[in-house]
Amino acid sequence: MLEAQSYSETLSKRAASDKSVKACPQCGQEIQDAAIKCRHCKNWLVPPPAGLEGVPSQIVIRQSTTSGMAIASLVMGLLWMYWIGSILAICLGYAARREIRNNPGRIEGQGMAMAGIVLGWIGIGMLALTIVMFLYLRKTDTNRPTMRETRSTAAIIERPKTAQEFFACA
Repeated sequence: MLEAQSYSETLSKRAASDKSVKACPQCGQEIQDAAIKCRHCKNWLVPPPAGLEGVPSQIVIRQSTTSGMAIASLVMGLLWMYWIGSILAICLGYAARREIRNNPGRIEGQGMAMAGIVLGWIGIGMLALTIVMFLYLRKTDTNRPTMRETRSTAAIIERPKTAQEFFACA
């Protein structure tokens, strides 16, 4: 029966028997003897050639995405939805700006978030203006005499005048 051997023991035996293979000092994986860079961990086994010290071993391509909260902020700012949308546009817009600021280069949508915030504040201003106009019109409407006051005033004005009041000289 074969004994269980660790991976590093197997690797060192294989390297000893076959001179064209060696173990990577960083990750311990099997690599070719002539290798100058490990294909598994991407570390240099020898000093890198001149000019390649600062070059990353892997080029990472980051894809930027548009913030979903920025899109929602813009849509809510445009729709208003009885001014509830304006409040949501403001909240989502500020949350989207914070998300974009915390993930620079990865998440975009700063302009949409700002547009949603501006439209949200315009909606809140329109709500305030509507409330003020409603209260103003209601106040001016309440200065009119009520039906009860109208009858009593009409009764005083239309009561029959006496002869002395009718022919009185000023």
